[in-house]
This record gives sequence, structure tokens and C-alpha cells, in this order.
Amino acid sequence: MNNHSYQAEASPLGKKVSYVQHYSPELLFPIARQGKRDEIGVGKALPFYGADIWNTYELSWLNKKGNRRAC
Repeated sequence: MNNHSYQAEASPLGKKVSYVQHYSPELLFPIARQGKRDEIGVGKALPFYGADIWNTYELSWLNKKGNRRAC
């Protein structure tokens, strides 16, 4: 992957895009954080912490017979 693909400006964020019908892994891309941290004077020892929390409150799908399943 080239450095250009890591730039937020090169991403689809905040831009008009067409809706995709199926999962498309090429739409995913990393965004490096260190550049912006350097701009605001945050060193390697981070003065904060964080976590990603993913919740699924309802999950449903169709099985091979076309019956809806839910959790």
C-alpha cells in the first residue's frame, strides 16, 4: 500500500459516494494518527486511553431455507 492511501484526504470520508450492495473491503483503509498527534504535541506516551465498543442489539439473517432467524 502506498503512503497516499493512508492520507485522510485521499479517502471517501466526507465525499459523495455511490452505495454498494455488498461488502467491499477496498473501501476500508487505515488512517495514521501519529501525524496529527505530532501537530498538537502529543508524544509517544499518550496522555489518554480509549477503546472501541461494538454493540449488537438485534441481529437477524435468513437461513438457507429463507427463514428469518433472530437473536
